[in-house]
Amino acid sequence: MGKNHDVEQATLVVAEGKARQRSEVARVEAMVAEIVGLQASITSAFWEIGRILATLRDGALYRVLGYDRFEDLIEARFSFSRPVASRLMTVAGQLPKPEATKLGQERAYAVIAYARAASSAEEVDPVALVRSDAPIVPGKPLSATPVREIMAARRPRAASLEKRKGRAEDVALARGVKKRVSQGGLPRPEVEVRKEKVVVTWTRAQWERFLRGG
Repeated sequence: MGKNHDVEQATLVVAEGKARQRSEVARVEAMVAEIVGLQASITSAFWEIGRILATLRDGALYRVLGYDRFEDLIEARFSFSRPVASRLMTVAGQLPKPEATKLGQERAYAVIAYARAASSAEEVDPVALVRSDAPIVPGKPLSATPVREIMAARRPRAASLEKRKGRAEDVALARGVKKRVSQGGLPRPEVEVRKEKVVVTWTRAQWERFLRGG
């Protein structure tokens, strides 16, 4: 009797496991079906699509449906591309629904790209930009600025930040060289970083004092 009981318990556990699996598959299929239903109105429903996509990706729920990668699910079940899916998830993750829908899909993503081109020290918040209708382009509120102009404003901003980052790295390198040279007993030099070259310079007076032991 004990053996029969164990068999019954094992059968029950297996049945419950299969039921849970079927329930999970049905849940994920419902999410996929919701996205498919929204595809026709992606212009207005882009935020909802991005939110559901992010849930499928972040919870690795695509595996429930037998896909090894999230990208495989995108290619097999939806009419939009992987880059579009990525942009939709970015918008849904970075902007609340009211702010995102106020701008529309393309402009919302452009604003996020613009904010990302800023350094963390500048604390450029895309939500704050939208809510204040900030003039990213002088003389134009954000809500009236074409996407191409927002993206154009991002490029020089990113280039400027990259240039500043390069200067900061050059300064740090020059300081390090000065310190190591001085620690080695040599006079403290002038150091100039020229792209791939580091120029270390001493004056004649420095060398004369050094050779005299001064």
